Amino acid sequence: MTLIILIIGAVMIVAAVRNSHGALFTALKTDVPAFTVWAAAILAVGAVGFIPGLKPVSRGLLGLVLMVIILRNYQNILNGFQSAWQGAEAQASAAPSGGSGGSSSGGGFDWSGFIEGVKGGLEPADAPAGSFE
Repeated sequence: MTLIILIIGAVMIVAAVRNSHGALFTALKTDVPAFTVWAAAILAVGAVGFIPGLKPVSRGLLGLVLMVIILRNYQNILNGFQSAWQGAEAQASAAPSGGSGGSSSGGGFDWSGFIEGVKGGLEPADAPAGSFE
C-alpha cells in the first residue's frame, strides 16, 4: 500500500512540475469509471478466495476476468504498443548527431575518443607512449 501511495505521489509531483495536471485529471476522469468496474470485479472474485476450499475456484475466475479484460481491450493494447514503438523510433531518428566524425549512437555520446583510447592502449591522447608503465 505504501508503494502505491508513493507512486501516486510521484505521478502527481511530476504532473505539477510539468504543468500538465489538467491533462492528468482529464485522463483520470475518463479512465477511472471504467476501471472501477473491473477493480470491483477483481476484488469480489479475490474475496471469494478467502473462503476455505474456494481458493482454486477464485484463482480460475480471476484468470477468466483477466482474460476478458485483455480480450476486450486487445486492440487498444496493440495500439498502445505500436504508438510507443513508433515514438521510440521517432526519438531515435531525431537524436542529434554530434562529435568529430565518430558514430554517436547510444544517447548522443561520441564514442570516437573512447574507441581511439582503447586502440591506443588506454593512454590519453596527449600523453607520450609508454607513460603508464
